[in-house]
Formats: sequence, C-alpha cells, structure tokens
Amino acid sequence: NNNNNNSISAAAPTSDLVLSAAGGDSVDSDVVPVPTMKGEDTRAARVDSYREAQQLTSIAELKAACALESHDKEFSTGLNQSVFVGAVSRDVALLQCGSALCVANLTLLGREFAYQRLLRLFGGCGRIALREPLPLDELLSLGIMDPNSGYTADRYPHVDVEGLTSQLQEFLEGKSELLEEYLEMEIRDGAVWSLPNALGLTSDSGLKFDELPIFLVRLCADVNWEEERPCFENLCRLVADFAVESILPDPEDVKLVMDSSVADASEEAASLNAAVEAGEFEDIVAAAAAAKRKRQRTQGSEALQELRYIHEAIRSDAAAAGLNSCRWPARLRKDGTVIQLVALEQLYRIFERC
Repeated sequence: NNNNNNSISAAAPTSDLVLSAAGGDSVDSDVVPVPTMKGEDTRAARVDSYREAQQLTSIAELKAACALESHDKEFSTGLNQSVFVGAVSRDVALLQCGSALCVANLTLLGREFAYQRLLRLFGGCGRIALREPLPLDELLSLGIMDPNSGYTADRYPHVDVEGLTSQLQEFLEGKSELLEEYLEMEIRDGAVWSLPNALGLTSDSGLKFDELPIFLVRLCADVNWEEERPCFENLCRLVADFAVESILPDPEDVKLVMDSSVADASEEAASLNAAVEAGEFEDIVAAAAAAKRKRQRTQGSEALQELRYIHEAIRSDAAAAGLNSCRWPARLRKDGTVIQLVALEQLYRIFERC
C-alpha cells in the first residue's frame, strides 16, 4: 500500500469549494491527473453538497467549539504565518513565529489543522484519487491483523477473520454514500477509489498509505454512527489523524537519519578543529560554514522534510482562507505542543549589553 504502486492526484484548490483534480496540471510530474468531476452537473452537485453540509447544526456547533478554544489571536496569526526553520525529529520542527523562535510538534499541529479544515470544508474538502482502486476486503483483512487493532489469534482464537472482514466490508459499503457526500471518500464495487484530501495537498510527494488498513477498521469501530454530532467529530478526527500519518517520515528512516547525524556530528567536530589548527580556515566559524556547504552538496536537504509539507499546507491554507483559516487552541501553548525558545527582542537586549 505505498504510493509507488498507487499514485494519487490532487489539484491545487482554488477556493474553499474545492474539488479535486479535474484533469488540470499537477505539481508533481509523477502524478497522473485523474478526472473526478465530469461536467458542470457533477460540479454543481458537489457545490450543493458542500452548501447543504455547511448548514448542518452539528457542523456549526463543532466549528463554534473550535472558535471558543481559540482566544489568542496573536498566537494563531503567528503559527499561520510562521516560517519553517528545520526538522528536529519525526514530529518536531523549529519554526519562526513572528519574532520568536519556537519548537513545535507538527504532528499534533497537523492533526488539529486537518480537523478544522475538514469541518470548514465539510462536503467539499477535495479528494485524493488513487491511480488504481484498492480491494476493500484485502485492506480490511490487513487492518484486522494489524497489531494496533487489538486482535491476535492467541487472544481471540474464536474470531473468524474472514467472516469479520465480510461484516466490516458490508458495514463500510453501507456508509459509502455518507462518506462520499461529506468527505469525498469513494467506496464502490468492493474497492476504495479515493480518500479525503484533509490537508489540502497539491502533490503526492512523500505520501504513503501503510496506515490505510487500520484506518478503515477504525472507521468501523471508533466512530459513533448513532448520533450526528459525535459521528461527524469522530470522522473528522480519524481522517485528520490518518492524513497526517500518511505524510510523516517512516520511523525506520528517521532512526537512520538521526543515528547518522550523531555520528557525522562527532566526526565533523574533529575535522573542523583539525582544519582550523592546520590553518585551512581563519577560525571555527569559517570552517563550520564550509562544512555546511559541503553537507548540502553531498547529502541534500531532504532528510525529514515531510514535516515541511505539513507546514506548507498550513501556510497555504491560511493564505487562501484568510480569516477562516485555522484557529489554534490556546492550550497548545501550555501543553508543550508549541514552546517558545527565544524572542529576537531578547537577543537584541543581550547584544546591546555586550
């Protein structure tokens, strides 16, 4: 279930009434545009679906709840207009928010952003069209066997996996009309044809669908399908979590990068000192600058750059949506999701004393 076998297309949204790739140009040359709107009738139907969905009381209440949590306009503006400095780990990156340098958990920020975007565009969030449809029964079977599903043959020897797969498939197919109408997730003919474009991505670069099987199982098990508001909230949260997980770097790749960085740092420190002592550079600053240029030439700057894609999605959406962009909960400043390291004003005062 990786993106090498199942490339996607998602055209850049031109407004909040997004729709997906309509045969337009794609940002990524490897993406084959997949027309998902056929004629003005289909487009009109999607616009109508969006407008009707936005009139739902449950959606209005969920959006109002987000607004209530956001009472720090400066904090929201700072994040929405922040500048990506660099990745620190699989989840964390350095951002410049206004005049402050912050460390931010972009996984958590991405989930909150995707959730609010899904609410704002409920009924018209855009879709990721798979190049080839994926068999629903095979995906669900993989999802049941996933360690995160809670199922093990030893613990549940009486469970008929094949029978359970059929039940879950029938259940999801019964919800397919709702999923397509509100989230543009298309399930038909026993296969998954498209997924919600929760982050508003314009390219499939970095996307992988390893978590799709367990995501489908969670749609069956972790959504309150009996009550409207909890149902929509659960759906949007699940889709948001899946969307972010689909773009995060692979944990094994992260470990390799981090282990390599530690080893390289020790070796580079010794090399820099030796170069300065040998008179190759005037001082350690000049030597470090030369080493940085060499790293960029030989290694590139793609390590852990998937976090940059999440940040770019947040920035692009803020620019397009304006006042309707993500309203960040004030709690994110208190729970460690965003931590201010230093403000430029403080540095200026230090420099003035020196």
